[in-house]
Amino acid sequence: MNKKYLALVLILICTLFTALGQIFWKVGVQDVVLGWQIIFNHSLWVGFILYGLGALLLIYSLRYGNLSFVHPFLSLGYVWASFFAFLYLKEDFPIMKILAIGLVILGTFFIFRGDKK
Repeated sequence: MNKKYLALVLILICTLFTALGQIFWKVGVQDVVLGWQIIFNHSLWVGFILYGLGALLLIYSLRYGNLSFVHPFLSLGYVWASFFAFLYLKEDFPIMKILAIGLVILGTFFIFRGDKK
C-alpha cells in the first residue's frame, strides 16, 4: 500500500477513536461528582482507552505521512464527534453546523489531493 494511503487510513481510524473516546467521556461524566467515582467509571475508562489508541495511531501515521499532510486530517474528529453527538446524545444538528462540516471535509479533500507524495 502507498505510504500516503496508509497514513490516511491510520489517521481516519485515529479520528474515529478519539471522537468515540470523547463521546464516552461525555456519557461518563454526566453523573460523576469529583472524587473516587471517576476511578470506577467504566465510560470514562473506555474513553481513555479509545483516546490513547487514537494517539498511538496518530504517532504511527506520522511515520508514513508528512506532518503537514497528516495533521489537518485531525479536524475530521470534529466531523465524527458531531455525528456521534447527534446520533447518541441527541444534540442539535443545525444547518450551519452541517455547512461547517461540509467545509471541513472539503478542506481535507483538497489537502489529500494537493499532497504530492
